[in-house]
Amino acid sequence: MASRRSSVAMTDDEIDAYLHLSGQVLNLATIQRNGVPHLTALFYGFTGDNRIGILTYESSQKVVNLRRDPRFSALVESGDRYAELCGVHLTGTVELSDSPRLKAALMDSTSSRYPQGPVQDSADGRRRVLSKRVAVLLNVDKRHSWDHRKLGGAY
Repeated sequence: MASRRSSVAMTDDEIDAYLHLSGQVLNLATIQRNGVPHLTALFYGFTGDNRIGILTYESSQKVVNLRRDPRFSALVESGDRYAELCGVHLTGTVELSDSPRLKAALMDSTSSRYPQGPVQDSADGRRRVLSKRVAVLLNVDKRHSWDHRKLGGAY
């Protein structure tokens, strides 16, 4: 008999589709100097090669932490009741980039995924915002998932 864990795991295609849903929030955990996790909720986008990326302030605590230790843990999840719980847990390391082209692509991707978020309409506004940001690209080593909707209400 299959384990309960395997019955709720998503396939690779299901994970990719779930991560591409608009409006999802990624909770990113980094490691502070004292070893305590630092957790932040973030909007995210995708690069042209389908990597998950985040634009954030160069001086943010998460970037300070990632420059010291590039390991991360991240969670994208949804559901208000047990029978609706879905999620993907990602672990790996990050790559930080100051590439203007990459940052602009991530801004476009993120803006299209979160139309309710801040939008920079003018070229000057975009340049100003991007000059203070760094791209954080997730190099995912492991993905774990669950989709309790597969249980059909049984638990």
